[in-house]
Amino acid sequence: MKIDLQLIKAARPQIEAALKEIGENLNINISLGASSREPDGSSGSFKIKMNEIREDGVSPEEINFRKVCSLYDLQPEDYGKEITIKGDLFTLAGLNTRAPKNPVNIKRVSDGGNFKAGEGVLRQLKLESK
Repeated sequence: MKIDLQLIKAARPQIEAALKEIGENLNINISLGASSREPDGSSGSFKIKMNEIREDGVSPEEINFRKVCSLYDLQPEDYGKEITIKGDLFTLAGLNTRAPKNPVNIKRVSDGGNFKAGEGVLRQLKLESK
């Protein structure tokens, strides 16, 4: 069977469900990130991220966002805000100060896909918030 985009989209929810169960058993958060595949369909992969579950329920990404949000003229409450880009709904999922071209981390609501974006997304977020 070829590893194509359709197979990856079909596999994602099943893999996410399995990772959620594993994370609950180990008391950690495990999330599925970006996927990639070989053009010939011979193989594919997903990125997997793991982090601790804090007693207060705040993720490491949100803690970092709170620390650096003022550099981007944002407030701590902006974490998780929704934004529509080309008809798809995303949430603001973090900031990476070490990525000057694409410092904004966004997550697509429909499938949980993680993406990097430029500061233009923040301007759009501010316009939608008004």
